[in-house]
Amino acid sequence: MFEAFDIIEKEIETDEKLEGAIETCDALTMKSYRALLDFMKTDDFKLLTRIRENISFHYGAKVVTNSLKRILDRQTKRTEKRWVNKQLSLTLGEDALDWSFDGWIENDIVVYGIFKLPDDDDPTEVQAKTDEIIVCTTWYGCSRISRAWV
Repeated sequence: MFEAFDIIEKEIETDEKLEGAIETCDALTMKSYRALLDFMKTDDFKLLTRIRENISFHYGAKVVTNSLKRILDRQTKRTEKRWVNKQLSLTLGEDALDWSFDGWIENDIVVYGIFKLPDDDDPTEVQAKTDEIIVCTTWYGCSRISRAWV
């Protein structure tokens, strides 16, 4: 998808002949193309880009380090408040492909790093707020792109 957006931005939108080719398409194709151009200007697209850059394809050292610090701090707060204190698990194998963070790092980066939910909320409140962000029945017009994934 991002490769297609890159083609739109860097190839089609900078070439008069390619732009002209879009204008010769049927009405539905032109409407769909304009919807993509509009979408690329939205906060939803920016959010999707952040998720792609920080989770899906790349793990920047700073993003992971911040996540580990948040997890440690949150575990301390939850222990003090007597909330469930689930520990971070890390599995290792012979090859790098066998290593995983058991989903905790990815979850933290999305929920607390990208969605910016408060670290000190009760875990049930965090779950409810996360559900509110990701649950949406329509694709276009949601306040967050993640809602469209359902």
